Amino acid sequence: MQGDLPSWPPSEWYSDCAERCSTYLRNELPLSLPDGSGPIQQLEQEYSKQARQPFALACNSGTSALHSAYFALDLGPGDEVIGSAYSFHSSLTPLLHTPARPVLADIDPTTGGLSAESVLACLTGRTRAITVTHMYGYPVELDEIRIIATENNLYIIEDCSHAHGAQFLNGMPVGSIGDAAVFSLQESKLAPAGEGGLLLMRDEEMFDRAVALGHFGHRARHVSTGALSQLGDTGFGLKYRMHPLAALCGLAGVELAKKYLPERRILAEIISRSLSESRLFRFRWHPTASYYLFRLSVNARSSQELSQLYATADDRGIPLRKASMSPLTSLPAFSGQVELGRLEAGWMTTPAVVPMTLEYANQLASMPRLWALDHSDLLRELLESLLQLERDIT
Repeated sequence: MQGDLPSWPPSEWYSDCAERCSTYLRNELPLSLPDGSGPIQQLEQEYSKQARQPFALACNSGTSALHSAYFALDLGPGDEVIGSAYSFHSSLTPLLHTPARPVLADIDPTTGGLSAESVLACLTGRTRAITVTHMYGYPVELDEIRIIATENNLYIIEDCSHAHGAQFLNGMPVGSIGDAAVFSLQESKLAPAGEGGLLLMRDEEMFDRAVALGHFGHRARHVSTGALSQLGDTGFGLKYRMHPLAALCGLAGVELAKKYLPERRILAEIISRSLSESRLFRFRWHPTASYYLFRLSVNARSSQELSQLYATADDRGIPLRKASMSPLTSLPAFSGQVELGRLEAGWMTTPAVVPMTLEYANQLASMPRLWALDHSDLLRELLESLLQLERDIT
């Protein structure tokens, strides 16, 4: 079965990218666009429209877009940003390059998203912002977190790297609620560009700070905020500009995501129905998730039982593996055991107590990445293999 698994991005995306880029190159158009014009502007306008945010900035990665977002908040020494203990590290590691530090909060075990209750427990007088990651394309409903943010004068950053096209239950798109939102366009993402990222913001002054961080010359000369307007020639010295060919690939990625998002949701519904009676495997169905990856929770009684399950699946050629994402508390940068000695005073996180995150991550299993209705038969074969495995071992 493993030899038959499709790869992402599909060949049609490569063909679309090749056509767009070859046309661009044949016309001998600029390969550097410091003013953010052409395909870069088109891509920014597309994401601004999708996320319903007025300001958009294309960057060379989702990580640099997150750094730009944190820089835009004008964080000071000792400031804290609360984020999920179950997230890709780049949601929070850009804080290494600011005077602030991350504080890890626990998750809601039923959703895998940041827990509002845990956010409340992490609040201090130094808290400035909350970063919410829509992991695996599941929207984290923000009603309670918005109330917390409003009552405590906090910013909200939405990390939408996995969630292109996902919507909250009220129909609003992810990225439209926060003060800032970031999308990754790395090759594995739902709307790939190879590498790249988008920053969306609603406040012009904050946006000008983000522009000044990673841009200089043409674009930085057009910021209008106070002293920043004097930094047009240099910005803050970094260069986070997107390459125009990446922008063209990103536009192809937008079309790819639009095409396959409805089909991903149909496949997710097949998984949900097929495993609805299973006592071993659980799958979370969400009607407006984007399903960047399919993840199952395994209802095992012990780590030994989990290991045996994966070993048996491997022996049978069933592509089921323990999910590779580890809680941030397991990484040295977040463990509280390493002083990293950064630009500001030595940076060390406070060890986080996140029992729900640890349990959730331990039980999470990965299924193959499937995205098209053409994969339905393959998916049903896989699900039947999982159910047969459950019958055999229970």
